[in-house]
Amino acid sequence: MSCGDASSLKSDARMVLQSKIWSNVNWICRQFLQLGFQIIMLLDALPLLEAPEIIFSRKETYQLMKCLEDAIINQGNKDSLENSDRVNIIRLALVRNLARSFVIETGDSESDDEI
Repeated sequence: MSCGDASSLKSDARMVLQSKIWSNVNWICRQFLQLGFQIIMLLDALPLLEAPEIIFSRKETYQLMKCLEDAIINQGNKDSLENSDRVNIIRLALVRNLARSFVIETGDSESDDEI
């Protein structure tokens, strides 16, 4: 297998993983809204949000932010959850990912314009 084939295979695998993750995120946000599992799922997504490569796009990150805020709003004890360390850690990871995706997506569009 040549280096180009390995790179292409890695890129294809990443795209499949992203589509699977995103379909699961949408499903989680719809199905578990009343059950409060979004916080746990978002905590599990922290390694993906902090990964060296961008896994969630800007649009997907906004969707995750909405999912987090909906989970906070639908919790019975909103004040304690809103100020919890877990929620603040998730928010920080989401904001970092959003900033990185802005830089990457903006850089990609500028390089496309130059070509």
